[in-house]
Amino acid sequence: IAKNYSHGESYYFNKYFTAWGWATWRRAWNKYDFKVGFLDEFINSGRLRKTTLTQKHYDYWKNIFELVRDGKRTDIWDYQWILTCWNCGAYAITPVVNLVTNVGFGEGATHTVNESKVSYIKSDSMNHIVHPAVIKRNNKVDKKTYTAYFEPPQNLNTIRNIMYKLFPTSLMMQVRKIRRTFFPNLK
Repeated sequence: IAKNYSHGESYYFNKYFTAWGWATWRRAWNKYDFKVGFLDEFINSGRLRKTTLTQKHYDYWKNIFELVRDGKRTDIWDYQWILTCWNCGAYAITPVVNLVTNVGFGEGATHTVNESKVSYIKSDSMNHIVHPAVIKRNNKVDKKTYTAYFEPPQNLNTIRNIMYKLFPTSLMMQVRKIRRTFFPNLK
């Protein structure tokens, strides 16, 4: 995604902290809150709106984070990490080339049971690092990242989110297993 928006830099700053091939510092991880107890203050202060780029992005992330806060999505940890980083004003540093290959797919996986557009992407190398001229989020890449990785088909997303609000998490885990069995290509 980022190669098309690079001006020769080796990496860019963005707001999406992916769970593949990532690292952080202990001082940052110590701020992690699985139950996102700070969510209401983050939303009410207007920081979620400021961090997201469009109303659609705002609605998506607000819904996801509220599901987490309300205990309806106990099967994820990375969205809480994204919110923690946003709450702290942190940026992700992402290379313009893929430096890792995600091979964590299959029956034993929590979410990535089936291969997807991010499975087995060929990794590359960086021989020389060129730093960006300024430390600033690349909003163009953020928009593309959202579309590529977080934007499921709207009808499915809406139905899934309503179901998570209405039904117990244990039931939703069973629904997920059934969906994966009979409709493996749906996200």
